[in-house]
Amino acid sequence: MQERARKPLPIRYRFAALTAGLLCAGIIAFGAAAYLEVRRSALGLAGERLISVTDQLGQRLEASAANQRAALGRAAQDSVVQEFLREPTRALNVERLAALSTITGPSRANLTTQLFDTGGRFLHASNSKVAVPIRDAVRQLTELVEDTGSTATGWLARDRDSLIYPIIARSRAGDSVLGYVVQWRRLASSERDRDQLSGLIGSSAVLHLGNARGDLWTDLEREIAAPPLPLSALSSVLQYEHGAEGGRLAYARRLTNTPWTLAVEFDLPSVLAPATRTVRRLVLVAVVLLLVSALSAWLTARSLTKPIAELAVATQEIRAGNYSRRVSAGRRDELGTLAEHFNEMAAAIAGGKHQVEQQLEQLKTLRTIDLAILGTTDLQVALKTVVLETRERLQVDVAMAMLFMPQTYTIEMAASAGTRTTALPQLRVRLGEGVTGRAALERRTIGYPDLTREAPNDLHPVARTEGLRALYAVPLIAKGQLVGVLAIGHREALQPNHSWLTFLEALAGQAAMAIDSGKSFEALQRSHMELALAYDTTIEGWSRALDLRDKETEGHTQRVADMTLRLARLAGMNDTELIHVKRGALLHDIGKMGVPDSILLKPGKLTDEEWALMRMHPTFAYELLSPVPYLRPALDIPYAHHEKWDGSGYPRGLKGQEIPWAARLFAVIDVWDALRSDRPYRPGWPEHKVQEYLREQSRIHFDPDALAIFQRLAAEFAAEAEPIESLSPL
Repeated sequence: MQERARKPLPIRYRFAALTAGLLCAGIIAFGAAAYLEVRRSALGLAGERLISVTDQLGQRLEASAANQRAALGRAAQDSVVQEFLREPTRALNVERLAALSTITGPSRANLTTQLFDTGGRFLHASNSKVAVPIRDAVRQLTELVEDTGSTATGWLARDRDSLIYPIIARSRAGDSVLGYVVQWRRLASSERDRDQLSGLIGSSAVLHLGNARGDLWTDLEREIAAPPLPLSALSSVLQYEHGAEGGRLAYARRLTNTPWTLAVEFDLPSVLAPATRTVRRLVLVAVVLLLVSALSAWLTARSLTKPIAELAVATQEIRAGNYSRRVSAGRRDELGTLAEHFNEMAAAIAGGKHQVEQQLEQLKTLRTIDLAILGTTDLQVALKTVVLETRERLQVDVAMAMLFMPQTYTIEMAASAGTRTTALPQLRVRLGEGVTGRAALERRTIGYPDLTREAPNDLHPVARTEGLRALYAVPLIAKGQLVGVLAIGHREALQPNHSWLTFLEALAGQAAMAIDSGKSFEALQRSHMELALAYDTTIEGWSRALDLRDKETEGHTQRVADMTLRLARLAGMNDTELIHVKRGALLHDIGKMGVPDSILLKPGKLTDEEWALMRMHPTFAYELLSPVPYLRPALDIPYAHHEKWDGSGYPRGLKGQEIPWAARLFAVIDVWDALRSDRPYRPGWPEHKVQEYLREQSRIHFDPDALAIFQRLAAEFAAEAEPIESLSPL
């Protein structure tokens, strides 16, 4: 059973689907762009806040450290401390111990206060709760004080389950240093401190405080591993992945006058959460807009397809013979225009055969012009056919075909029909001037059905001279390029209909095709001639190069080429054959390019081995030239000019008429010129001796027919009283 054809989807549904698809693509692109922009803004704002929070925390910690150093500095100058440092050997009494505790403060974070002399020797401590390497610690602290001033904050250190850090102050009396006061403090935060910190940096943020050298880090509660934050990231916001926890934004800064580094990290998902929510809202709005747009597209398509469906039904009825069928043309858009044209077409069909016959005549005209274009390469002939057919079929008085000249930006008359003005063949109009110039410049049809009512100011005088009342100009466009203008004129007013204008533009298309075809053929001919000239110039250059290589035969190639061409013409060869004969003669010794100079230029006689190699030059010529298709017809002379009539020649030992005719003719000229020319090893022979030798070699070396034709050529020269030696090349 034959499968039933699937009914196509109505246009309104396809239009709605297409609209929805385009909107979906737009929404996706918009959503992606919006997300990227919101993400960028969110990251920028988060980075600014991260820097601000880190700076605030840093300032607080710097202020706290400064206050601690100031308090300890005041304690170092207290009289009780200085009295003890002057006389450390005196026994301490209860009063002094109490005074020391009062001076250094009762803070619970203060673990102990220690006194050292100027050599770093331990003198006294308020208690012994801190187990630290006293000697190394004091040495480093005293060096730190000497570098930074009278007080300094030290590095973080471990003390059992606590993290501690020292503060050191130098005790001075005038210019003398009495000793040092070191206070060890525990780094810890209370519940209140943590609440304040969380309020400042947020619940998803992480704070790190550590030594500048990165060997000890804390979150103010416990020792932690070093954050994955390179020290090179100081003073710049860094974004990085933090394992399974996701991305982080981090910022770090060094605390002034401390060996500490402060780093704060923000959780990236929390930072981007507002951006994600914003994009979700945008996508929701976009989806709603998509649904609304798809519905609107469906309704619009329905309003468009309804009149089209009516047109389809009306077309079927007219096809069935109901020529009175019409469609509603009440719309003011393109569909209304289409309906009007349909009704005009139906009226034309109902009117009878006149319209059909007119269209057939138009097709015949176009066919005639096509045949003219195809049947000639003469542009003037083709354009003359165009203007004659245009004038006859459009029933106008004048038709003109004008060519665009890109060098001068003018359009010039090429062919005309029905004109009276004798100066019309010299008509030249600048681009943009007059009706024809404006049609060319603006690339559109320009027409004036009645010049007595609306004549342009720049109407060309020829139009007035011809007495034209109506004038139309159509630009000729071929392959997107302006090539000319087709102009028609009438000595009465015209009221052309749409079909008339359409046919005029169709004729303009044929004229453009004729111009393009003619110019293309001219360009092809010019290219072919240039290519042939380049080939012949190259061949002549090769022949001159061979003559320059072998000084003994200098000029030989050109002489034998000219003489062989004369002989071949006398032998009845046609022009095409003569071209190949000349090329073959110029290249007859090209194979000697493969013979070493040691053999080719040898002053003495050649050995048998050297002669064997020398006789290979015709084969070398064949191998060199045969791959070039352009030169294959010229191979007869280079390959066979050393073959002899009796078969004793080389390289193939051809005999009689096996030798190509051109090679048999050339062999006579080649030997004749060689014998007459001077060589280092002998002078040139006189003409009578050369002629005697040629006759002796008939049927041995030379074809008797070729030799007989050469004798005729020699007789013609003698009759003209012109020595053969003085003959000039053709």
